[in-house]
Parts: sequence; C-alpha cells; structure tokens
Amino acid sequence: MKQTINLSQFRDEFQAIRPNNFSYEGLEHLFNYFEECDPDCELDVIAICCDFSEMTELEIRDAYGLDDSQSTTEYLQKNGFIVGTTKTTVIFQNC
Repeated sequence: MKQTINLSQFRDEFQAIRPNNFSYEGLEHLFNYFEECDPDCELDVIAICCDFSEMTELEIRDAYGLDDSQSTTEYLQKNGFIVGTTKTTVIFQNC
C-alpha cells in the first residue's frame, strides 16, 4: 500500500524524527528533488539524513578540509551534487 504525501507532510515527518537536520527551506529543496527524481520513492527520513546535508559554506570548508583557493560549489559538484541553496546554506548529497 502506498501513500502520497505533500510538502507539508514531508516536513512533518522530519520534524517528528529528525527536527534539526534540515531547515524549513532546505526540506522544500529535498522534497522537490525527490519529486523530480523519483516521485514513487519511499520516504526514509533516516536514510535521507545520512545521505544529504545542509551546511554553510564555512561548515563545508571545515568538514571537507577545503582551503581558501577551493570553491565549495565546484568541490560539491565534482564530488556529488547540490540539491539546492538557501540564503545561508547549501543542501547537497554527502561526498
């Protein structure tokens, strides 16, 4: 049996299981990504939290040991992909 969920329900599932993993806007980027990529996929909040991150540019630099000469965007595009951006963060598949 399948259940189709909307963006609000998607956010609610994250709020119930992993409330601080992604921002409100970050969850919208993830929802749109999964809707476009595979609209029939099964929602697994824990797996998404393991496979995707939302960080500031500085957090990305620290997490991946990038120096000032390396672009975080170029690094993420080369080693994975960017799902979306907010005013202060990048939502991406973990490298």
